[in-house]
Amino acid sequence: MKTAKFVLEEVKKDPREFYHGVAEWLSQPNVTISFRGNPENVKIVQEALKRTKEFQEELNRPSATLESITRKLSNKHAAVESLISTIKISWPF
Repeated sequence: MKTAKFVLEEVKKDPREFYHGVAEWLSQPNVTISFRGNPENVKIVQEALKRTKEFQEELNRPSATLESITRKLSNKHAAVESLISTIKISWPF
């Protein structure tokens, strides 16, 4: 199992490696991701990751409905807005 490790202060300076790690985490079940930094900020990033993954999984679920997809997307947007305003990085996922 591969683990991508990030320090949030470094992510703010240059998020490219972080984006690569998140893309791997979203697409490969054997990848984990971990963070160090301010505990509150780590929770915000974890929530954005969780909601993004839930949305991606819902899109791929054959029995997903427009309502369920919209709900997951709304949850993702709320978590990402918090991440962008707190961590100050964009979220291309």
